[in-house]
Amino acid sequence: MRNKAAMISELFPHLFLPQSQERTRVKTITKITRYCIDGDDVASAYAIDASSKRAVVYKNFVHYVNQTDQLDVTDVLKQWLYVSSGITDTCSSYIMQLIAHLDQERHEDIVPSLNVVFTAESAAASHKATLIDSLNYLCRINFSATVYLLLSSDFNIIATKEIDASASIEHAFNIPKPFAPYASLFSNTTSAPILTFHYQSNGDLFLLGHEHYSGRNQCTLLASRRNQKWHCYDMDLLETLFYARFNNNHIGKHLLKIAFELSYEHHGGLIIYDRSNRIDHRHILNPQSSGVKNSSDPFIRNLHAVIRSTPKKALSIAPNMRQILKDIMTLDGCVIFNDEGLMAVGALLSIQTTHPESTIEQALQSAFSSILGGRHAASLYANVLGAMALKISQNGTITFDTRYYNDTVTLEFL
Repeated sequence: MRNKAAMISELFPHLFLPQSQERTRVKTITKITRYCIDGDDVASAYAIDASSKRAVVYKNFVHYVNQTDQLDVTDVLKQWLYVSSGITDTCSSYIMQLIAHLDQERHEDIVPSLNVVFTAESAAASHKATLIDSLNYLCRINFSATVYLLLSSDFNIIATKEIDASASIEHAFNIPKPFAPYASLFSNTTSAPILTFHYQSNGDLFLLGHEHYSGRNQCTLLASRRNQKWHCYDMDLLETLFYARFNNNHIGKHLLKIAFELSYEHHGGLIIYDRSNRIDHRHILNPQSSGVKNSSDPFIRNLHAVIRSTPKKALSIAPNMRQILKDIMTLDGCVIFNDEGLMAVGALLSIQTTHPESTIEQALQSAFSSILGGRHAASLYANVLGAMALKISQNGTITFDTRYYNDTVTLEFL
């Protein structure tokens, strides 16, 4: 059986310190909440108010993990759905059965794409076919992102419906863009869903629910499976992490939304926040990418004008301009900005392992002791210089290198 603490850290990488961190380093970190799982110290990324609803959620969750002898990923997923959103064991067991059926269809070279909305309604007497019974037919229909099956609490199909793709709720920015309209269903007081299930033809899947522990009571992403690897989410805390690390709510909000969209679309990208102003023209191989404000390229000059460049408002762009930033993040190279504004677009960093400061030079030589990919190398380089790097891989993984209570950790999710 896998180590429980390691399993929890892998499933909640944005919430718990990765187990690769040395125990002695973990113990030096302050302002956090610690949990003991089978004798292993698991450190939370946040100091959680002991009187809050969230504290009760995590206390119950950790208690379940410690009390369950034979624990696997499915057990953890089902318990997280229950404590975070009130999804019953019966419902989550049915979901796991549904996933197994869909995976089997994919193994038989059928590529199902399915959206299911679970509600507390009871099925009409005339609707007796369950979703599992109907899968042999439904798996051969390629559902679009806006077509879904409405299921009752007893897992009978009530109807096939189409959602208004324009009905997107802005506060649901932590949901992959194609599924944002589903957030509008959760505001329906007469027939609100308890969970939405989205299975993609490539095997990726997303579970969206109505979280009830932050006080905001909103639709959010509860769990996802990408590249056959599960992650669970406390999106409210992940948003808080982005806000705090980028020193600005607008920056954090836009970057998290863009990262989710690029991840879902399997587009790679790298954005670097150089808060300490350690990166300059000497670190950039293609000088035409920097000097954005005075660039000879009219597009880059206009782009700089779009992005507000007043202190601490860098990249605080209007929502209707967010697509522009998303597009430039997909260019070869990286986007670099600081609190004063946009520094470079499509920049290629010159990786150097020598530095006037000995501690930085040692860190550089340690980081580049092996051959790395371009984005990975640039991300590590920026991090060693004191900047923060947000990297989206083409396989969908979002990597966030950040200073974290006097330690540097890499958070991976999605």
